[in-house]
Amino acid sequence: MTGEKAPIVWITYPWIDFPETEFGGQVRQFTGGEVEAVYDSVRMMAEISLWDQLSAKILEKDIRGWGFIVTPRSLMRKRWVEELRVTVAKVLKERGMEFPVLALLHGVKEEDLPEPLRVRFCIPLSDPSWRQMVSSALLIRSNIAPTKLELRYVWAVHPEFGGNPAHTAIEVHPAEGGIDYWRFALPEGVEPVQWGQGPAGGKRILPIRLNEIWGSGKHEGCEISWFGAGNFLSPTESAYVVLRSPLPEFIGFGEVFEPHAPPDKLEIFETE
Repeated sequence: MTGEKAPIVWITYPWIDFPETEFGGQVRQFTGGEVEAVYDSVRMMAEISLWDQLSAKILEKDIRGWGFIVTPRSLMRKRWVEELRVTVAKVLKERGMEFPVLALLHGVKEEDLPEPLRVRFCIPLSDPSWRQMVSSALLIRSNIAPTKLELRYVWAVHPEFGGNPAHTAIEVHPAEGGIDYWRFALPEGVEPVQWGQGPAGGKRILPIRLNEIWGSGKHEGCEISWFGAGNFLSPTESAYVVLRSPLPEFIGFGEVFEPHAPPDKLEIFETE
């Protein structure tokens, strides 16, 4: 990140009657790191929607992620839940499905959230590594942002996948259309913990792999191992590979057109 502006995550605490606590001190601990965080406590008003209150800032190009704080009292208010549901949907529509939206949980568990609020990153503020999880979500995405328009695939990163702090899931799916046969590629010697296909959003990986295949080869002079399957992919169905931390320098992904074909053209996702 030397010489580059740190990506900014905007963390908001929306509340209706009164704030349950003050989160600014926690957020300010991002100062001086690879990610810059800004914080606002936002009183939700009856005469204006939450989206209208937040949209101008969320749409700023310097904002590279948005987090909303969830508290037990928040979830007891139907208006709060509905306003957040609408806001999350509009953020993803305006900024794209790959834009990092984070639910920061204070005194609640992910399973307590209504389904529309179970976004890709549900991070408990009680976890000592919550700032690192937020940073990871932004840093890898910020690496691909300048070339986003050149990418055919939509990539997402899920730190601490399955509740294991040493595991990170990489998710990828086509931006449009469908893929019948696909391949991952990793630097030689990097072994996946788990891989397969599942619903977009990072919730689970299905156990069945159709036309599973493995191999090895070279990509631009680098020795790689590759693997893939024939489970159908689309903007709502993703391929996943789970890796141990730290991540390798790159992960490759590409489509093939026969069940047993090796990868030909790969899109490279750089993690450093």
